[in-house]
Amino acid sequence: MSKKSKPKPNTTVVQNKYKSPKSSAPAQAKAVPPKSMYEYAILGGLVILYLVTRWLNLGMAGMAYDETTYLAWGLAIKANVQQNLFISVYQGKPPLHAWLIAAAQGLIADPIWAGRFISTLTGLLALIAVYLLARRLFSWRVAVLSAGLYILVPYIIVYDRQALTDSLLSASALWMLYFAARLLERADWRAVCGLAIAFFIALMTKGVALYFAFFLLPLALCLPRDKRFRLRLRNWLLSVGAGIFAGAIFYFLVFGMRPEAAAIAEFEKNYGNYTIPLGELFSFPISLWTRNLVSVGGWLWNGLTPILLLVALAALVCAYWIGSAAQALAIWVVGMILGQIVLANTFYERHILFALSPWLILCAAFLEW
Repeated sequence: MSKKSKPKPNTTVVQNKYKSPKSSAPAQAKAVPPKSMYEYAILGGLVILYLVTRWLNLGMAGMAYDETTYLAWGLAIKANVQQNLFISVYQGKPPLHAWLIAAAQGLIADPIWAGRFISTLTGLLALIAVYLLARRLFSWRVAVLSAGLYILVPYIIVYDRQALTDSLLSASALWMLYFAARLLERADWRAVCGLAIAFFIALMTKGVALYFAFFLLPLALCLPRDKRFRLRLRNWLLSVGAGIFAGAIFYFLVFGMRPEAAAIAEFEKNYGNYTIPLGELFSFPISLWTRNLVSVGGWLWNGLTPILLLVALAALVCAYWIGSAAQALAIWVVGMILGQIVLANTFYERHILFALSPWLILCAAFLEW
């Protein structure tokens, strides 16, 4: 009698965790942790390359606009903590970045190097978040390519080497995206706490962080469209909402309920001209919007380089076909940049930095696609 042959195990490997709506059901949304020394070696090499590009001649670069103000705040806090702890709020800025610079200046003799050192550290946190987010949403190859782009793109390098808030703000936005993406798999209190901490840091850095919470919602596109979709969506919204709520409560307990917090709103009322007044917005200031759009185009052309800008635009166009994760990142990028173009009255190159890192992940996914 012939023996029955045993059925062969299914060895199919799914590369893209979140496929396009026309493809088969998505694979499980869980990222696989590093398995080999090879991957650890690649990560170590990326970190070393990052540190070389950020620390080389860090204190010798010319001073950028606003850097002197942030460095002066740190020195003032260092000189008299009790009197100057909230010095930044009287010029419309939450205090966390000034606190970090003051702490670094207390440990490092060169105050310029110390202030910029903080941005290199927050940039390193952003690099790690780029890698983890890309690996969770796409694949290991996309993660490595995304991290490489983050390290080498001139736009990012500039602001990871300046004593400004934007590197810290970008890092907190990336970690919010990462923890919200982790919650797509299942409710996890550690991811909820991580999201809360990232949102708290963002709020303590700049008021624009409020937009980050809203633009987490497109990640829901990554949820599988099956019979349990509504249940998964409800659980994800509750988990993300809990993280955002906890971060906001923490912010108000630490700073938002203090009398110094009112100084930020007062400054914006009397001196702030960063956003277009509501009445002027409904008058459709086409000339201002055109100026902002042209400015963004010039910044991206020079900061991303023309070749990468063409790849980035192609990635936005093809995001629907790349998959649901690409669609979510595309909505983040377009929404953040378009929001600045429409709402910003005073507009600087660094104000779209937090939109660029997710865009680099989208570029890497497009190149692998």
